[in-house]
Amino acid sequence: MKKLFLFVSLAIFGGILFSSCEKDDKVEPREKMIRPVNLKYYENDELLYEVNYEYNEAGQLTREVWDEDEYDLYEYNADGNVIKHTMHYDSGSDYETFEYEGDRIVRMNEFYDNSEQDYYSLYKYNDEGYVSEITCYEMDDSFYEKMTFKYDEKGNVTESILNEPDPVTGEYNPEIYMKRTYTYDDKHHIFKNVGYPFTYKSYVNNIIEEKYHEYDGYTHYSDIDEYSYTYNEDGYPTERIDTYMRDVIEYKEL
Repeated sequence: MKKLFLFVSLAIFGGILFSSCEKDDKVEPREKMIRPVNLKYYENDELLYEVNYEYNEAGQLTREVWDEDEYDLYEYNADGNVIKHTMHYDSGSDYETFEYEGDRIVRMNEFYDNSEQDYYSLYKYNDEGYVSEITCYEMDDSFYEKMTFKYDEKGNVTESILNEPDPVTGEYNPEIYMKRTYTYDDKHHIFKNVGYPFTYKSYVNNIIEEKYHEYDGYTHYSDIDEYSYTYNEDGYPTERIDTYMRDVIEYKEL
């Protein structure tokens, strides 16, 4: 199944809130609505590709442009929630739709290669209102995969576990897993104000360490990825570096 690295959390609109109740009331600045408009990916100082982000007048992301024939489109409902995400390629397009109860996603539908629906996913939430479980099924209702999540007090995903079908029975097996644990900085996430729907990761703070442990029923595999950042005066990363890549991010206040 194609993994969509997409994300979810809208912040309040920026500005300054004034109170005229008392002469000595303090002016409290509200968080700026800063969003990425360009992201460049480098390997060994060679530009591999870049992504441009376009927004509507309401500040909602409408297009991610990777190339002339490769771009993503986002559509919203009246409440400002993403209801459709379409991925265009030179060879065709895939898309996913989201169904809500209030502001909570309860179901995601996935369509690939301009075909009929291939998969659907059902969402569950914990007592704090965060997504705790996403279970994906094929259209005959057979199990495809399941993800579970744990969070810190800020809403960052600290652990995710992906369970895939048992290689013998084809059924859900908690012993077949891909586990990731995350450590974060205390700065704003690059995509904090973009409003991606939650599919498997959070967009509060930035990951500085990601640990992997996988077991496919035959072999165990572990690894660690580390990330470092340079930040602007507003606390957003302008550069992200890992073992192989360097990303440069440009923002705009919208």
